[in-house]
Amino acid sequence: MSVLAVAVHASVKAVLASPLTMALWGIDRRIVPDARFLIAFLGLAFMLPILVHANWHLYRKVVQ
Repeated sequence: MSVLAVAVHASVKAVLASPLTMALWGIDRRIVPDARFLIAFLGLAFMLPILVHANWHLYRKVVQ
């Protein structure tokens, strides 16, 4: 058996032995990082207009 086949066999065996734990681990590996990126993106979407508006005011002061 190749190394890959051994790894796949071990993974399948682990999932069958403890499906709930493996499902929670999968959620932790996939959904949690996505939620973090979504929260960061929402923060950026909120802050970006404020930063652009402040930048516009500073630009107007420099130009005048």
